[in-house]
Amino acid sequence: MTPAFALFAAFTVAATDARLLEAQKFLEAGDCEGLEALCKKTGPTELARDLAYARVLVQAAGGCRTKDKVLALNLTEKAAELAPADYGVETAQAESLIATEQRTEGAKLLDQVIEKFPGTALRARLLRAELANNERDWAIAAQVARPLTGDPEYGKRATALVALAEHNLQENGGEKARLALEEQQVRDNGDKAAAIATSHTVTKGSEASGYEVWSGKTAKVVHGGSKTFSTKNLKAGSSYVFVATGTCEKPKVAKASRGGRSKKKSHRQEPLTNDFGVSFKVYIGALEPLALDTDLGVHKRNSLLFRPLEDNPQIRVQDETDSKINVKCSITDIGVRVP
Repeated sequence: MTPAFALFAAFTVAATDARLLEAQKFLEAGDCEGLEALCKKTGPTELARDLAYARVLVQAAGGCRTKDKVLALNLTEKAAELAPADYGVETAQAESLIATEQRTEGAKLLDQVIEKFPGTALRARLLRAELANNERDWAIAAQVARPLTGDPEYGKRATALVALAEHNLQENGGEKARLALEEQQVRDNGDKAAAIATSHTVTKGSEASGYEVWSGKTAKVVHGGSKTFSTKNLKAGSSYVFVATGTCEKPKVAKASRGGRSKKKSHRQEPLTNDFGVSFKVYIGALEPLALDTDLGVHKRNSLLFRPLEDNPQIRVQDETDSKINVKCSITDIGVRVP
């Protein structure tokens, strides 16, 4: 079925599809929650009806995204389920992923759409160029946006993107020199960096040498818990140290019961070390998770060197300890400092 015929068929069934009529009423009323509830009650039926319904959901997601990004993502996910081969639906799903900070997944989906529909997926191409621009990947931004410069709808924005990308590429030589100098400074301070990166302990005087750029110190992540933070003042590509304190309570030892023959033996546990199965991790933006150290009866200070891939990345501290582990631990004094 050609795209034109599919579109014609979608509008032909609109008058007889009760689900579609109800969705259009929610759309006209701007009722995002009503549309989300309708999505949960309905499933795929037939191609033409599903395509028409999916396009209503995509249109609604565009309006709902400013109010609730997660709700808009739910709408485009449902649309993608109903019409997985429609490039407009896939583009809307990618836009929802990017809006919810799932940029890597959004970029991959846009790349797939552009590859499958190189001459028609114009909006996908523009979104991919804008994402590359925001990620400072100037070469990709220029390459993806250049075919759009003559388009009547997207040409103006694409031309501006290409000009900005080419300007930044020209200045990239100076940027490379700056990065080389920064890398040399890191090498000159290799002993300190190695201590932070490998032992994850704070070297003497290290906290006094840097300053705090963000703090979540009032927060506490306990056994079985997880907490996500929004950061400020962090720049992509700059060096920072994530700091936190891990503490574990010693497990209670069963006492022997008293009294005659009913007396039971005491089952005392062997002393535990750091390697007893507790697993706290910190997730910083799109970086790989880093393990946090804890110790029994000791305030274990963590200092983890990192470079974020984006400005002000989200930080999530999470306990991934097996539920069978009976040691109760917590993470406190959470913050980010400069090295």
